[in-house]
Amino acid sequence: MEFFNEITSAANFIPTVLVGLVLLYWIMIIIGFIGMDAIDLDFDADVDGDMEFEVGGPGIFASLTHFLNMQDVPIVIVGSFFIIIWWIITVSVNHLINPDQGVLISLAILLPCVCVSLFLTKLAIMPLAKGFKNYDEFQDARERLIGSITTVTSSTVTTESGRVELTTDGPEITMNARTLPGVQLAKGDAAKIIAYNEQTDVYTVELSKWEKTEC
Repeated sequence: MEFFNEITSAANFIPTVLVGLVLLYWIMIIIGFIGMDAIDLDFDADVDGDMEFEVGGPGIFASLTHFLNMQDVPIVIVGSFFIIIWWIITVSVNHLINPDQGVLISLAILLPCVCVSLFLTKLAIMPLAKGFKNYDEFQDARERLIGSITTVTSSTVTTESGRVELTTDGPEITMNARTLPGVQLAKGDAAKIIAYNEQTDVYTVELSKWEKTEC
């Protein structure tokens, strides 16, 4: 009860409310009330149709986005890390040096707590930034396969199921594939990749006039 009173005191009320909203958001993500695509928000935003914020723009805002790797990590993930870290630091510091939970003292430590939280957020998301960057490069490489000629390895490729194989200089790549409605490919057919669905990791293929030559 003492802990609850402390985190809901005037000195800690704002970060506690924010961390509660963050937890509620991720709970809704986990149980499916909010789609996973809500995590990957487009960082360009129009405000009242007039003001536009862009990563890489001038000023402090751009410097902050670069410092926190927002060009690589979705803003909701960066924001969640920052709010949770800020809450932990603020509650801890108030507990140690502001036991009476005075508002004036809490305001005095606000800026130092924010600065420390930003630095720790930077450290926490650095591994994530690298992972997201590698994932984006991987997705780009997948999309560059559009136009490649593959070979059907499953018994058929239809709108419901199928697999194709792409021969490269390295190991052969096996991929899930589907056709357009009314088209069916058979095992051994040459299939041209015409589209890629990032959400399902499935390629759309069509029959190619190109035929594999047996060695």
